[in-house]
Amino acid sequence: MSDAPVRLERDGEIAVVVIDNPPVNALSQAVRQGLQQALDTAEADPAVKAILLIGAGRTFIAGADIKEFGKPPLEPGLPDVIAGMDRLTKPTIAALHGTALGGGLETAMGCHYRLALKGAQVGLPEVKLGILPGAGGTQRLPRLTGSDKALSMMTTGAFAPADEALACGIVDAVSEESDPRAAGLAFAREIVADGRTIRRVRDLPAPEVDPGAVAAWRVKLEREARGLFSPFRILECVEAAGALSFDEGMARERELFRQCMESPQRAGLIHAFFAERACQKIADLPAEASARAVDDLLLVGQAAASDAVHARLEKAKIAVDRAPDPASAGAALADAPVILEADPDGAAAIAAGAREGAVLVSLSAGGDLDAHAGAAGRSEAWVGLIPPQAGSTGRLFEIVRARATGGDALATAQALVKRLRGVGIPVRAGGGSIAGRLADAYRRTGEALKAEGLSEEAVDAACVAFGMAAGPFGGTEPADGEPETAIADRLLHDLARAGEALLADGTIQRALDADMGAILAVGFPSFRGGPLFAVGVKDQ
Repeated sequence: MSDAPVRLERDGEIAVVVIDNPPVNALSQAVRQGLQQALDTAEADPAVKAILLIGAGRTFIAGADIKEFGKPPLEPGLPDVIAGMDRLTKPTIAALHGTALGGGLETAMGCHYRLALKGAQVGLPEVKLGILPGAGGTQRLPRLTGSDKALSMMTTGAFAPADEALACGIVDAVSEESDPRAAGLAFAREIVADGRTIRRVRDLPAPEVDPGAVAAWRVKLEREARGLFSPFRILECVEAAGALSFDEGMARERELFRQCMESPQRAGLIHAFFAERACQKIADLPAEASARAVDDLLLVGQAAASDAVHARLEKAKIAVDRAPDPASAGAALADAPVILEADPDGAAAIAAGAREGAVLVSLSAGGDLDAHAGAAGRSEAWVGLIPPQAGSTGRLFEIVRARATGGDALATAQALVKRLRGVGIPVRAGGGSIAGRLADAYRRTGEALKAEGLSEEAVDAACVAFGMAAGPFGGTEPADGEPETAIADRLLHDLARAGEALLADGTIQRALDADMGAILAVGFPSFRGGPLFAVGVKDQ
């Protein structure tokens, strides 16, 4: 089998173009070039009656290749590849499984027909990186779904499951088949047998976009996407799709795409994108570390965090046995591979009664896990977990490691946070909570400004105008116009100093941990990348 990321195969009169670029078939330069060549070859073959495009592995195309982010563009660009697809004269079908996101969905919309397998999801999430769909997505999606649905998807980055994609016109059919190749071949042969002609999305009627709808969307975005740049450029693109020819709309999309690329928000959001992934890595986690299964847990105790964590476990459909104390846990204590401790007075009894190899997750120790684990015994089995604080995004979990915490315990905590759809940042025991220290710094900034004569309302309004989710006193309404420079500077540098302190005393491993902590815990605007990123402090 060829090692090329795109291969061309034949199944009778159907040419099958297979994208095979693990793990998610990202649209690297090699994939774009291979796709262009394979489609041209299939088009030129007189024996080919239709072309089927599929992805190998677990997904269709999950989007752009993140290794190319921030680098000079490499030819061929995706807009050129899809423009070539518009010139194909043979029915071209995309069979979608897993995800078709960003450039993956744009590629699918360059095909004449789209089939989705059950469980597939489609979306254009570029807005989350401070950009907009730049390969025709803003012009093709509204032609399939109408402007309102297209704007809803593109300005939020929301995904649509297969049935929804069918209902709104993104795909032409949904298959119950589990194999995209088999489903795609059956659909392609049906198209050939029916003698269906090609249907280019670019040739569909332009969407209706009236001035009143545009004005309503602008008001909506000013409320829901406050301070962001790219959602408003997406609105301009869709407006162009309704008012201009397809080619003119594409030119407008490219112009506005360049504006987004030049915006400082793009750099901030891309930093936040990578930071969310990098902050969860434990640099010295042993390669042999093995996570325990987190499908069936025992929760012992009634400390403050236990109810919130229990609710999240139930939402994640994780089975939980719950006992108020070690004595009432009974035989479950000796059977459970993972025990959540919310009873500091019972920690020693939990450690003594747990089976060999069990992982003990403390919800009550906070940042003082060394003393907690040392007193309880079996120090290597203990790992701490600080759940999200009230008023935060609800995604930040702090994974606390004591000096003796073993790799299996750390890996298990990571697996649990992942199941809870959280972001787990590792912290050193004894340094306190990332969220707590950043929230304290934010409150101190507010109190200092208040002591200097500003009202709570004025401080809140200036902080929200800067991009914070809420002011230090709880207000959520922004001040009119640009944020007051002195307040914005104070806020930024105070949070940056708090982040640098976390880094200096070893509570966190990297500057980006503080950036992500500020975004998740105190509502720092992700489009600014985080307080340390914003003041120029970056990891090497």
